[in-house]
Amino acid sequence: YRENLARFVETGGSLALVGGESALLEWDHRDTPLGRLLPVALQPDGGISSGSWPVELTEAGRHHPVTALLGDEDDNTALWRSLPPVQARNEVGPAVAGATVLATAGDDPDAPPLLATREVGEGRVLALTSDGSWTWAMTGNQSSGRYHADFWRRAVRWLVRDETEHRVEVRPLRETVHLGEEVRVEVRVRDDDYAPRPDTPFDLHIRPLGDDSGEIQSWATDDLGAWAGSVT
Repeated sequence: YRENLARFVETGGSLALVGGESALLEWDHRDTPLGRLLPVALQPDGGISSGSWPVELTEAGRHHPVTALLGDEDDNTALWRSLPPVQARNEVGPAVAGATVLATAGDDPDAPPLLATREVGEGRVLALTSDGSWTWAMTGNQSSGRYHADFWRRAVRWLVRDETEHRVEVRPLRETVHLGEEVRVEVRVRDDDYAPRPDTPFDLHIRPLGDDSGEIQSWATDDLGAWAGSVT
């Protein structure tokens, strides 16, 4: 079963792991095909600890589509800090090579990962090392439930490679354009952790429908990982 699940993920599937007393245990994944997919290292004596740890976004978490609940990065960071502290967390090790930590349990520089993602083969894996995310919807703030639901919607959209989460985005600034008209186009390029990728060269191919001919223009993104120009 685990070999089949690992193969499913590596060939384009998705896997989300949520912590708890019976989850993310090292003996449960030792030398198994599933263990090689995890974004965090597991501890031989790992269990679950109780306490109170604030949710702290990492630099990657400030702009990653899973955790970008608000458009402004500073407001988004403050929002996550305002969520109820994590009351229980799995004792896990650091992120493995190739993984991205989006949030930690606590603001200590050595705080363990709370939320981490990883791309394995053609698939994606997400791990939340606590079973207490439901408390984020119970603050008494009318918006808290919306933010909790939005977080999980975003997590699922990232896992299944929703088309709006592509790292290279080409967007015309008008929905309707007639033949021969000039239209303003915006291009954004992001790194693996969805940070803006500055000074990145790219080719823009403008061609008629059903025809591979046309014009190829070479450009590069600016300091903010974006480019805007007009094409016909």
